[in-house]
Amino acid sequence: MIEPLAAPHFALSAFMLLWNILIAGRISGRRDAPRVFSGITAVGGLLIAPALIMTVATASILHGRSLDTVTWVWPFTVTLIAVQAVMATVRRLVHPTVGIPIALFDLVLAAGAVVRYLASRGMTLPDALIAIPAAQAGALTLLAGAPALTSPLYFHVPLLAPAFGARWRASLAVRAIVATIAAAWFVTFAIRAPLAVSAVTGYSRYSSEPLRERPANDFAIGLRILPALTGSPSPLALRGDLALVDRLAVDAISVVIEPEGATRTALDSLARSLDQLRRDSTLLIVALGDGRAVRNVLGGDSPLTERERFPALIRIAQRLRPDIILPVLEPYGTSARVFGALPLERWQRYLERARGELRSVDARMAVGVTIAGFGTRDSALYMWAAGPNSAVDVVGFAIAPTSQGAIGLSARLRLAEGWMTAGRSTSPHWVFSAAGLPVAHGERAQERALWGQLAWATANPRIKGFVVTEAGDYGDARGLRTIGGRVRPATATVERAMRALRERAAASP
Repeated sequence: MIEPLAAPHFALSAFMLLWNILIAGRISGRRDAPRVFSGITAVGGLLIAPALIMTVATASILHGRSLDTVTWVWPFTVTLIAVQAVMATVRRLVHPTVGIPIALFDLVLAAGAVVRYLASRGMTLPDALIAIPAAQAGALTLLAGAPALTSPLYFHVPLLAPAFGARWRASLAVRAIVATIAAAWFVTFAIRAPLAVSAVTGYSRYSSEPLRERPANDFAIGLRILPALTGSPSPLALRGDLALVDRLAVDAISVVIEPEGATRTALDSLARSLDQLRRDSTLLIVALGDGRAVRNVLGGDSPLTERERFPALIRIAQRLRPDIILPVLEPYGTSARVFGALPLERWQRYLERARGELRSVDARMAVGVTIAGFGTRDSALYMWAAGPNSAVDVVGFAIAPTSQGAIGLSARLRLAEGWMTAGRSTSPHWVFSAAGLPVAHGERAQERALWGQLAWATANPRIKGFVVTEAGDYGDARGLRTIGGRVRPATATVERAMRALRERAAASP
């Protein structure tokens, strides 16, 4: 299950890409076109497709690190197309009713692309500038939901201006449609702008939040490492993530393994890689992934195939012996985009059977579930999971800012706290996933969001652990490391929090 307008957005993006290629070919072939204008149009049309491909390809450390030095191609291309649209409009090479909305749309996209590129190089920019790409990401959430804030698959395609007259009557209708699309997006950006400024600046409320003292060994901070595994872990990912684990000296590590990746060979490889950490008493949390595929991005639910999932869970339990195992990633979060919003009873039966199967392997292994959607279904799931007759040993939350920034984040923290108070559960609770939005809202926002979540978690005695998501950008832009390997400032924030908690615990009588 995905947002209903995500698939049409992909179709619209493909149409806009085709438009650019056709317009570039037509204008560059005219002898009466100004030479500079024709050259800019030709280069823009030539670069747009490879620039898009590179943008998607550089979303993960695994595939994009070697291309990190050419990420400037996208902002350059978008800026070039914006210059073309402005030139066409100013020189009256296109009718103003078509040229003006396209030019305005392209200018906003160019500004956002440049700001994102500069921020990705580690530059500290004013919040007012960060709000430009934040407004664009916020506009995309209207179609694609929360994934638009982190996924590289959601973007706006700039538009070349259709200079010179239309050849056919149908071309006039197409130009009107393109101008309407550009105008609609520009108006949406303008409407979202105040919300984006509020989202980016609102994180400052967390800067002064204090961490609460916790008794020794009562609160663990962990880190999710590696991408969702479909086989043996990548040596590149292991090197970078284990170096980060060593630097932070975390108490726990979290790994997601897809059902198809839970082979004996892959699990043996992972176990050997994590062996030293396990000997150092580092807690291991393993979640069974959703087996997501490209077709889930384009639409359509996948069945919850227990015949495939339970053998994978058993192999994970036998080989890795995790301290906490999550039989499903997020029933009403990311998993709902794959399996659909299944009834609560369906998840109850699944978790009850999973616990029985896993207890036959190791009775000490804790079975957990993650509350992520913060809707009525998650409320019902929490009340069951935290209740006395639950098949769940550990209840956890996946918490991240929304397109509203700190406003949405604070609302989720209050809701989670309200559930814990109402449930009166004595079960241990964790934050299984705590994330920021370093690309959508800026790296300073990521720092403050994680600090605010840590302050909230340490203030709740029921919460025994906190996992930062994730070590690197593996497809979703929310990691502590960029695709180029640069460590984001939020890493130092997590390091500072761990040091402060340990010093306070050591000073406690």
